Amino acid sequence: MVRLLGGCFDSGQPGNDLHMPLVLFLLLALDIVLNYVDGHGKRHTPSKSTGLPVKGNKKRAEKLLMDARAAQETELEAKATEQSAENISASLIPFTEFLLDWLEMTKKNVEETTYGAYAMGIKSKIIPYFEEQHPGLALQNVTPKHIQDYYTYELTVRGVSANTVIQRHANIRKPYSTLSNSA
Repeated sequence: MVRLLGGCFDSGQPGNDLHMPLVLFLLLALDIVLNYVDGHGKRHTPSKSTGLPVKGNKKRAEKLLMDARAAQETELEAKATEQSAENISASLIPFTEFLLDWLEMTKKNVEETTYGAYAMGIKSKIIPYFEEQHPGLALQNVTPKHIQDYYTYELTVRGVSANTVIQRHANIRKPYSTLSNSA
């Protein structure tokens, strides 16, 4: 979309994932403004001065705009590919390793007593169960049934209270919440 002193003229192509870029005519110079939404749903509108005066440079400004748009699309595709590769490699790690990594990461962010409770539940209860019952279970393959089976095991075989199972649930839920926050 080209905006000319309050008037609008559509110069974009329909069906593109990026929102139509803008060429803004401000005062006596042309600015390029890209308008897009990143992979996290956040809107961005970076702008750049072309250094061109308004008079007689509309075609040059539109060429610069299309070049900037192509560069932005390439950059966004590269970031999406990189993010996808990170997600694939992260999801292939074993579930028990993921819990240990989260525990280590959390150590510096919680009180020592809280960390001790997390470590006791994860290292001495949750990990031994999953290593014995589901050795090598990848993070991406953990299902609600696996988790429910663990809770049932704790209640029936180990004879722990429902309150203890709730604490174990928190030990499993908290690491998963970091996955949704980082995505």
